[in-house]
Amino acid sequence: MGNGPQGRRRRITAKKKQYKKASRTRVRAKDVDQIQDEIKKMEESDVVAPLPIDDDLPGRGQFYCISCARHFINDDVLAYHYRTKQHKRRLKAVMADPYSQAEAEAGAGMGATAK
Repeated sequence: MGNGPQGRRRRITAKKKQYKKASRTRVRAKDVDQIQDEIKKMEESDVVAPLPIDDDLPGRGQFYCISCARHFINDDVLAYHYRTKQHKRRLKAVMADPYSQAEAEAGAGMGATAK
């Protein structure tokens, strides 16, 4: 054996937690209840507003899937997305009844029980 250090020193991995969390939340998709609220607001207002042009978004923000909350680069890619299993699963989740406070209380045993 030589006179140098024997083995590797352990690394401190706690420092990268904040960076990892920030990068995860930066690209986080919208939750189902947020999308349901957006759809409800759109249904309540009868006026259909065109999407604003935004050069920072893919396809200048014109090709948007409401149920998945994603922008696409053109109409062909959006049409292909509508046929994917990922979109169909998300659409099914969005069309389900929203979770209510009464359901939460019943699950916790706090609500009124039906006899």
